[in-house]
Amino acid sequence: VRFMGEQSHLSMDLDEIMLVTLENYTGLQSNSNPPKEFPNEDCSSTDTSKKDHLWLKLVAGTGIDSMLDTAKDPAYWSKACLYNMVKLAREATTLRRVLEPLFHYFDTQNQWSSEKEEAARVLMYLQSLLEDSGDNSYLLLSILVKHLDHKNVSKQPILQINITNTITQLAQNVKQQASVTIIGAISDLIKHLRKCLQNLGSSSSFGNNEYKLNTELQSALEMCILQLSNKVGDVGPILDLMAVVLENISTTTIVARTTIYAVYQTAKLVTSIPNTFPDALFHQLLLVMAHPDHETRIGAHSVFSTVLMPSPFSPQLDHKTKMAQKVPSESFSIQHESFLGAEQINRKHVEGGAVVDV
Repeated sequence: VRFMGEQSHLSMDLDEIMLVTLENYTGLQSNSNPPKEFPNEDCSSTDTSKKDHLWLKLVAGTGIDSMLDTAKDPAYWSKACLYNMVKLAREATTLRRVLEPLFHYFDTQNQWSSEKEEAARVLMYLQSLLEDSGDNSYLLLSILVKHLDHKNVSKQPILQINITNTITQLAQNVKQQASVTIIGAISDLIKHLRKCLQNLGSSSSFGNNEYKLNTELQSALEMCILQLSNKVGDVGPILDLMAVVLENISTTTIVARTTIYAVYQTAKLVTSIPNTFPDALFHQLLLVMAHPDHETRIGAHSVFSTVLMPSPFSPQLDHKTKMAQKVPSESFSIQHESFLGAEQINRKHVEGGAVVDV
């Protein structure tokens, strides 16, 4: 595996190598207490060359006797394998190839759940290594968002919820930067939010369990959009993205309503301070205001007012999180009262842990 990393060589047996590596990783101690001789995500040194030198010295045998117990631990060497696999991730295509068997293992072994936290631990470790080698940590989030469309995941809301929560957790660790990759990930999340809202819109055919799962998925997606939008910094590109989403909006009632509602929810999450109204979004909203469906027209006006006159408050992330969590419990029907109820929520702010009217 070290040879693979040094020579940028993808073995034909990469899937099997990754499987064995992850099976042995489960015995690894918490990342907060790794073997001190091994470079890890908590290391304060940013000199990658020193880390590489230390690792090569370790593999060569120097110092092995003093840490014999650690070296005999399969979990230790599985982490070493992951460390070397990251060296392969020098471009997007290669990183995707490395992550494919990783995600497949997490899917089939139910490792995404918050109770086990195995997926989060492994991905946070990989994220720290990618951060040291460049800005591929953004690409990791983007690839993970696209995994929500995978055939193993797309029809399983519980799995989608767990993966989305993992993305939100990983997003907390990335630096704030205007990244095209992050904007693309937000675009994909808005599409998933629209699909989720469409499922809720036809909830009459659902049992209570399906409705609850889709409600939780909506909340998870909104939290993820919120976290990623905070990492973009400038809300301008996200507003431009909303204009793209509204282009060629469907004339089908349910699709049009869920699309405009997804954009409305996004607008509420990302607009906390006044901004110059983007021409592209203004143009698309004018077109949607002439949509055949009256609920869609109402939604367009709601988006317009939210972006034009955002809340005068600029709550911190935890405050906005509480507000966004409140939205799903208020309304999911995508009817006229949905927008009215959401408008009322948008006129509230959280102060000292209590919600008060402005």
